[in-house]
Amino acid sequence: MQDAHKLGLAAYKNNDFEYSITLFSQAIEQNRQRAQSYHARAKSYENLGRVKDALKDVAVVVKLMPDSYEGYFLAGRLYAQAGKLEKGKQLLEQAKIKLEQMPSQGDQVAVRIKAVDRELDAVNDQIKFERFCPFTTLPTELFLEIISHLLHSHHSPSSTSTLCFPHRQPNGGSPTPVRNPLLVASAVNKQWRRTIENASWLWSNLMLDGGNPSRAREKARFWAGRAVGGAVNPLPRFVGKGGSKTGWRQPIKTKEEDIGGGNGITSLAITQVANFNVQGFSELLSELTMLDAFPSLQSISISWVEASSIKSSVLPKPQSVSTQIHQHQLTNLFIFLRDHAHSLRTLELHSPLHLKLNFSLPRFTHTFSSLRSLSLHAASGTKRVTDVFLLPSSLNPYSGEEDWPTLPLESLTLVGPIWRLIFEDGTFASPSLSAEDCGKLREIDLGPTSPCMTWELFGLEGLRKVKVLRHGDQPTLKDPEVGNWREQVQELALVDSPALGRRLLNLFVDLTNDLGIVPGGFFPNLTIVNLQSAILTSSHLSLFSEISTPHLISLNLAGTSPVTGLSARLPQFSPTLHTLDLSNTRWLDREDLVGLRSLAPGVRRIDVSFCGTGMGSWVMELLKRVDEANGEKFRELMLLGTDGISVEQVKWIAARVEGKNGFRHSFPELM
Repeated sequence: MQDAHKLGLAAYKNNDFEYSITLFSQAIEQNRQRAQSYHARAKSYENLGRVKDALKDVAVVVKLMPDSYEGYFLAGRLYAQAGKLEKGKQLLEQAKIKLEQMPSQGDQVAVRIKAVDRELDAVNDQIKFERFCPFTTLPTELFLEIISHLLHSHHSPSSTSTLCFPHRQPNGGSPTPVRNPLLVASAVNKQWRRTIENASWLWSNLMLDGGNPSRAREKARFWAGRAVGGAVNPLPRFVGKGGSKTGWRQPIKTKEEDIGGGNGITSLAITQVANFNVQGFSELLSELTMLDAFPSLQSISISWVEASSIKSSVLPKPQSVSTQIHQHQLTNLFIFLRDHAHSLRTLELHSPLHLKLNFSLPRFTHTFSSLRSLSLHAASGTKRVTDVFLLPSSLNPYSGEEDWPTLPLESLTLVGPIWRLIFEDGTFASPSLSAEDCGKLREIDLGPTSPCMTWELFGLEGLRKVKVLRHGDQPTLKDPEVGNWREQVQELALVDSPALGRRLLNLFVDLTNDLGIVPGGFFPNLTIVNLQSAILTSSHLSLFSEISTPHLISLNLAGTSPVTGLSARLPQFSPTLHTLDLSNTRWLDREDLVGLRSLAPGVRRIDVSFCGTGMGSWVMELLKRVDEANGEKFRELMLLGTDGISVEQVKWIAARVEGKNGFRHSFPELM
């Protein structure tokens, strides 16, 4: 017979704590005097957050091995996790005494004493915090409002928590996972933990990370219990400040303590779905359904992108995603989604493969009739990857198209999906969207799609955000009525789309010539403009002058170039312009840069990286003028890839930029 204790240790090392508990229990049945089995089972309980069970086992360890430090050490840690800090401190001190009484065993005793000291330091810090921190006396309503604001930032699209959704990352940067504020704040002290546990409405956003698929179902059960205000399975402990292990207890809640909510989970995100096998993902969706914690699911975001592959906005290697598994997962996902079609308002899918949809967008919103925001990201048609399909069978049945209402969508993102209508006789057609179909749209974010079914959207009335990425022009199609949205648009991005961008900008220039000077500005509400890699003229740039765009805050001209044979000069910008990106632009005139503080008096962040030799000396001239005028320092200055300046000059420039991290350059010896 194999030793159950050894098998339990192997399961523990594989993080299979449930199974290790079973094996350690068998070992205890075989020998009830074996303290090591009780100790190992207590640690397994600790990893599952079952602190009470762990304390029962560790009490036996202390009884069986009264001269050993191990029982006292683990007990002290567990009591600290349970919020009984003074008791935990006493036990940790006893553990240290036991160690100091042990005969010398080389460095082992010293290492163990240091581990106990780290735990004691963490507990003492916690005791001081609870005694003296003013946050512990905050009114409950104000405390929860603060946590709510932190959560809003955590779940926002620009947050680094949007792991595995590379298109959300600014400048194609690699995302960094950030701990959920609920978990961090809950680990601060007992009072905070109980308050947060009982505020069910704070737990309405669930994010499941496919980077650890074996724990996804457990986290779903935990989160669902919090969101509906019922009993839960606790989360495992995690390493907190000072190296202490902080765990979770079952909430003990009275009617007076119930801060309310209990409305369930309204937002669900699942990342790195490619790491789930077919059965695992199917079981997860089944678990989510059985939890009955989604009475009104409003938002869902699903990504098959693997975090380890994210280096930039480029999709990961396609061979890392199994086409067959991806197809099964996609099919199972839509079976799950159909149950929530009545309440779903936001849907986002991100696939590294070709996503082919064999139905039209109105057919899609016929099923998801409450949908207000749809975002589909997939590999572009030029990528050499395989296909996955969304078939009409994934949607609800319908009787005909005659009575379909206008699309409910207010925001539409289409980057890469391939649309084809396939009929019963085997023929197919390319769907298109008309302005009449999409009268409610206010935000469009369009990339390469096949076919180009979205051309008429560029003429919609009332658009507030217009963003295109690597979108081709359609020279055979008539010019869109861009004047329909110039007054309302707040954000304009024409990125890596030189032909289309030039055409739209030319239309705006023609319109300014027709209208003349417009009171309030040609773009009265435009604040953010991104023309990365555009082909520009001075007339194009004048569209964003102080007269035409009086409220401009950010302008990105990175990688732009002038039209052949024509010059491009910066106009007089509004004082509201705060951020200007001129990186990789070789057309920049010395006079424009040196006089930038006059052309853009409000600019505090500027990027002139990789603009060629001599840029350093131009920047120095600019900063000298700022010094002479006693002007405000720049908060951020990027001067990467620029040669022709000395280390001393770089130091001089750095002294005229606020903060240590505000100046970026290519001199490693100064970094």
